Amino acid sequence: MSKTTTPARPFPHYQHDCRQCTWLGDFQHKEGIYDLYFCASEPTIIARYSDEPQDYHSGIVFGIISYPALREALIRSLLLPEPRTIINEHVLRFEHPEHIELYREILTETDLRKVQKEIETEAQGLLDKYLVSGRLAAEEMSITELKTLVAVSHWKDGMDWKDVEANRTEPRARAELIAVLKNIYGYDIITTMKGS
Repeated sequence: MSKTTTPARPFPHYQHDCRQCTWLGDFQHKEGIYDLYFCASEPTIIARYSDEPQDYHSGIVFGIISYPALREALIRSLLLPEPRTIINEHVLRFEHPEHIELYREILTETDLRKVQKEIETEAQGLLDKYLVSGRLAAEEMSITELKTLVAVSHWKDGMDWKDVEANRTEPRARAELIAVLKNIYGYDIITTMKGS
């Protein structure tokens, strides 16, 4: 299983000599740990796996069709406005329609990841607001807020994001949502917020 280790590491693992590159964080895969970069001067994406100058993979097309570390570098680049514009212009010059179609799928995955991050941030804000001494003031929350917390917990448990998005719009009774939250988070549920 692949995982990102960026938050725990604020700097690259390996030396990289291009000053035009933007570091995108690191990425752990079964082959090892990679430092990921976007280079606007080429343009290209890079997955470096050692200090040796020749030890890297690169190429937008390879990020689209094969290498997991390059795919991750491509997605992280696409989450940034300037690299996304540069990469889009580059891909328009591709000659193979199948590469363009695969790129569209990556754009969709990137946009879903961005939505997930926004909703995760929203969910954390809700927990900060409604969690009092380890107890969740769920009765004070709106149905939409309850659904947001349920949705976030489901995709973190491996549920497909498309399913989660559908579940967020499904009407559910407040009592059912609160019961689900209690089961997921293990918080005691309180009916009134302290200090309100």
